[in-house]
Amino acid sequence: MANQKNIPIGLWKKYRIVISGGLSNEHFVKAPNKTIARSMAKGELNPWIKIIRIEEVSAWRNYM
Repeated sequence: MANQKNIPIGLWKKYRIVISGGLSNEHFVKAPNKTIARSMAKGELNPWIKIIRIEEVSAWRNYM
């Protein structure tokens, strides 16, 4: 995850992670690409969850 520090925050995108089971079947992650979004979601939720789909939320703006 050291490479994410080299990517400017403005270039990161918001991804919707659809998982199976649990209280909520959607989780949102802000990451530079899908691969890092997948690993961040597994780290925040549970490494053993089953990720069904990862899709980019295109109508999201970065206001920081």
